[in-house]
Amino acid sequence: MPNSNRTIKEFIRTAIEHHVCDVEHSDYKKLLSLMDRELLLELSAYLENYQEKKFYESMKELLEDNELRSKILLIIESKKEPQLVTKGISLNDDTKLCTVFYGTNREMNDKENLSLGYGDKRADKIYLGTCEVRVPESRKKGETKGSWWDKIITFDSSHGDLEIKTISLYDEEDFWSTISDLYTPLEEEERQAMVFIHGYNTSFNDAAIRAAQLSTDLEHSGLTAFFSWPSKGTLLGYVADEASIQYSEKYITEFLTNFVQKSGAKWVHIIAHSMGNRGLLEAIHRINKNTPEIQFGQIILAAPDIDADVFEELADAYTKQSEQTTLYVSPADKAVGASKWIHSHARAGFTPPVSIVPAIDTIEVETEVDLLQLGHGYFAEHASLLGDIDKLIAFNLHACDRDELSEGRTDCEQTYYKLKG
Repeated sequence: MPNSNRTIKEFIRTAIEHHVCDVEHSDYKKLLSLMDRELLLELSAYLENYQEKKFYESMKELLEDNELRSKILLIIESKKEPQLVTKGISLNDDTKLCTVFYGTNREMNDKENLSLGYGDKRADKIYLGTCEVRVPESRKKGETKGSWWDKIITFDSSHGDLEIKTISLYDEEDFWSTISDLYTPLEEEERQAMVFIHGYNTSFNDAAIRAAQLSTDLEHSGLTAFFSWPSKGTLLGYVADEASIQYSEKYITEFLTNFVQKSGAKWVHIIAHSMGNRGLLEAIHRINKNTPEIQFGQIILAAPDIDADVFEELADAYTKQSEQTTLYVSPADKAVGASKWIHSHARAGFTPPVSIVPAIDTIEVETEVDLLQLGHGYFAEHASLLGDIDKLIAFNLHACDRDELSEGRTDCEQTYYKLKG
């Protein structure tokens, strides 16, 4: 009884918050069909005015109605049926499966054996498919690897790691129809997708695992996909990766364009990391020029390895093609800091200086440096930042409306925001 009451309270609270913030309205409408309208408006007013105590006192009285409780629980259970991704499928070894869709212009390692995945050679086409990723239930948010201690005591070198279980290949028609069919039973506001574009020093498998981690940790209710360009996947492959991301610009453009036009999703959110932002910037410019009617939801630029001046000159294209764009930067990002040294000029993802452009929120993440990761994975590994991205996608709140952020000022009195890592 206590657990079900807690579930009902959270369901009602989320339904009201989503309705008030104009995220989606289907659950709120279902509650309206079951509850007195005045009571629902009263609960909404308590939440909007931060009167938590009164909200939960009213909820306590509400839950004394066993018939209403049962009906709400039925709604909650029904929502578990048509999952877009198999995040809820438990296996027998304390793990769950997360399905992520992919597009890649990498060549297969062996065309006769897809289980060997994709390598670092360039393809002249986009391969489409899905990856099933094992996600340990006991891991901490942000982790993709289990602890060395757990590996030692279990005598299992992969214990606690996210791992790819299967890789599947689709032809283009089947790929888009499969995604479209998943969205068909959903209401318009529920048709959301998140596309991840990885950065430098990332293999195909790394990209799939990171996409699954983001999907799980952000508790993304919609479909998750990633685009993997042919990075060498090594620290010494920086120069080769610069050439490969430039080669991949047209393929990233094609994948994103098709996702909006063919998937059936109403909102397509994008998270681009590191050097992947170079491909995204060019893709958004091509879309703005050739198909300006295409609109994305949230565009999140994480640690972009882009020349700061070029970014400031061209970034207005993001605002034209998205509902909102957010730039995350850090003074602790050693990889982008090294890029600043290599190119002898400031990078958009590294501070100081802080890159600020009109209509884009800049968030500086103050975080501890993990030397093994060169501080470069902070965007996906810190709970506070994951929470901020989650709130951004779920509620479309600008930085000035997110309580966890504090305001900062540049020497030129330009406003940006700070988040403790």
